[in-house]
Amino acid sequence: MGSRRMGAALLGVHTRLETPNAASYHSHVLAQRAPGHVAVVQGLAWRGIGLDEDIAVGMSAHCFCIGMIGAALRLGIIGHLDGQRLLAKLRDLIVELLATPVPGPHEISTFTPACDIAFMRHEVQPGRLFAN
Repeated sequence: MGSRRMGAALLGVHTRLETPNAASYHSHVLAQRAPGHVAVVQGLAWRGIGLDEDIAVGMSAHCFCIGMIGAALRLGIIGHLDGQRLLAKLRDLIVELLATPVPGPHEISTFTPACDIAFMRHEVQPGRLFAN
């Protein structure tokens, strides 16, 4: 649901900006013929504004890392300078990972037991980490 909400917000902006194909895809989402997940909308929008694949995946990787570092900052796990140092340290790994061929859809899966256990433990705590 979170991915769909973010996708809807981004799609709404690009529809109003008249980004190529945004209005057409928006009509599919409104008619429930497409879910409108944020990753799909990002690809559509980035292609529509003329970004090539290398720039788009680099930007996506950077945004992912910034998001994780931002979460660690908000949780008080690291400080701002630590976040910047971490991002600088990750730069070479990011470049290496982006050079790795993307697996086919049948090869993609998620396996994050540590995250799953942390989420389960958090369920019994009175506070909430994030809105979603």
